[in-house]
Amino acid sequence: MAKIKAVVFDMFNTLVEDGDSYWDQTFEHIVERQGLALSGSDLRREWRLIDEQYRSKRGVAGWPFYTYRESWERSFQTVYSDVCSEGNVEFSIEIIISDMVQRPLFSETVRALESIGLKAGISVLSNADDIFLGPVVSRIGQSFDCVISSESSRCYKPNAKIFNDITEQLRVRPEELLYVGDRQWEDVHGPKLFGMATAWINRDQIPQDPDLSEPDHIINNLFQVSELIN
Repeated sequence: MAKIKAVVFDMFNTLVEDGDSYWDQTFEHIVERQGLALSGSDLRREWRLIDEQYRSKRGVAGWPFYTYRESWERSFQTVYSDVCSEGNVEFSIEIIISDMVQRPLFSETVRALESIGLKAGISVLSNADDIFLGPVVSRIGQSFDCVISSESSRCYKPNAKIFNDITEQLRVRPEELLYVGDRQWEDVHGPKLFGMATAWINRDQIPQDPDLSEPDHIINNLFQVSELIN
């Protein structure tokens, strides 16, 4: 294995918490602040049916790129047209963004990044819009060498282009990067096919999908990343 010169991190559910419970809270906020006549869980269920249709297509070759905000807008437009006409699309999206920028860091994030940064460069590459990724990066308070979003790259992981973008900006070869993330499809399969080393942070002990690339390492907290660097 080549000497690791830089570690590249996914953001949400890797450095920052973003589990289902937070999204449940966000949809309760959407309902409560607009006085909508349905529960947050009901709204989220209807919204996810539309949103997941988009997610299933966004990595398909030839499918047009939409930011998260653009796809959320389409999802809310459909849901509010079908089941809740009094809902305000833009207000609902602003609540999502407001909540996302306040997601708590994992308890070890800052200390782990400080330790890793003594051994290698650190960067962020995340499926995210700049409007909510940027404030979270600022809250972490670390000097990242590079920050790439799906919005800036105009594609989503596991598309090879987004991984190529980070190698070009950092001026390193793929095999000199270690990618750390929480999803086997986007954060292991994609970077592995591009030639990067991978560390799957699997806090919830999700079973591996045998049809996807295996990670080079499986970890359950960020402190373990420092131990993987050469």
